[in-house]
Amino acid sequence: MKNKWLTLAVLAAVIVLSSCASRGVPHFSSSSPSAITVTQASGTAEEYTGVTGNEAETAASRPIPSWISDKRVSVYRNGLNRCFTLSESGIYCVVREKNGTYVLYCDKQSDQFIKLCSRVDCPHSDESCDAYLDDSASVLGYYKGKLYYIKSGQMSKVTRGDGRESFERLPAELWRMDPDGRNKQLAGCCWDRNENITGYGSLTVTDGYIEGIFKKVGEDGNVEYSHRYTNLDHPGIFAETAGSIQFPAEGFSNGSVIGSDGEKIIIQYVDQNHDPGADREGIRLSLYAWDPAENRIAYIGDRPLLSGYFGAETAFIVEEGIVKQWDYRTETGTPLFDTGIRTRVSLSALPDCLAVWDTYEYQELSDGVIPEVVIRFYDWNYRPLGECGLSFDRELTRYGDYIFGETEDRILLVKDGSATRPDYYIEKSDFGSGNITLHEYNYPEMDLWE
Repeated sequence: MKNKWLTLAVLAAVIVLSSCASRGVPHFSSSSPSAITVTQASGTAEEYTGVTGNEAETAASRPIPSWISDKRVSVYRNGLNRCFTLSESGIYCVVREKNGTYVLYCDKQSDQFIKLCSRVDCPHSDESCDAYLDDSASVLGYYKGKLYYIKSGQMSKVTRGDGRESFERLPAELWRMDPDGRNKQLAGCCWDRNENITGYGSLTVTDGYIEGIFKKVGEDGNVEYSHRYTNLDHPGIFAETAGSIQFPAEGFSNGSVIGSDGEKIIIQYVDQNHDPGADREGIRLSLYAWDPAENRIAYIGDRPLLSGYFGAETAFIVEEGIVKQWDYRTETGTPLFDTGIRTRVSLSALPDCLAVWDTYEYQELSDGVIPEVVIRFYDWNYRPLGECGLSFDRELTRYGDYIFGETEDRILLVKDGSATRPDYYIEKSDFGSGNITLHEYNYPEMDLWE
């Protein structure tokens, strides 16, 4: 039976700066950002002894994810945030105002986002602003001192064989600019003009590559989808990925990038024709490691329908409040420690910590409002580091994804999982102090599209 592969998730991203008179320009340094080094321990997790998250009696030699420190800025992304990215100096995101789309920037040590423009004479309200992007701009990524984005091609007048004139849209364009918003340059086209590409989506920038799903009309008139990419070191016409060749797409939900170990990009495919097992519910989630340099993919294994971190070498999940290490080969989880939480729980695994929090289904909530969610943090010896609470005063668009991203020193949080920019941050230096303080990000006055 032919497998029908669909995607599970898409990605998104964000940026910001400060006020007119004192606008700072992000400074690019060629050196890699500093990061806390996390080493890979050998061996397997010890037998579960029933130790709870409130106790600190766990072994110090647990295996941990083999995170790549100098790739940190591209390793972690949350769900829908494909317009959020980081440089050596700060955080970037994209906002859509009624008068255009703009890039925002915030220094890593600041709490103030500003439009990415250092010109004191600029009103920051039209296309003359350095922060302005074309309204068709999608995806934002940082790589080697440049910001990259894609925008729709221009309309072009063509004369047909019968002499009649019409208009056609030229191929979408890959653009790049300096980290201060200046020097915008065309880096290349996404497809050949002779190809009948009619749309694209699910774009992501990961480890120096940009990829996404492209839609075209075939010679037989049927709609075709393909997963394509290009190398940002030498951008050119996007080529089809090995995964797209092996698993032909049937829509924009074709394989979804869920992470990276710094060398291999992790792609998840969903097989809805899989023969259901006892806990599969008819859906099979399969992970592949894609090496874009060689354009090869290798099967990692299947993952359970549970929240967690899934890498090329190992995975961590949470089931009924118990954090487990997932074995791709045996498709089983080895218990590591008990959080003590008995409601539905989500998990994130970051280089410096694990985080767990309560999650809710919409129908479980009164009027769609969550009064508070508590996020609990643990070190990689599974000792509690502290907790912080998020309060909500309105109905949310998407529940459950409250960790937005991270820098070397902070963890970024959002109230709404569909948000395109962070609401809060906590300092990692607060871990273990007994007091994790929630800090709010500040934004310039904006007239946003709702």
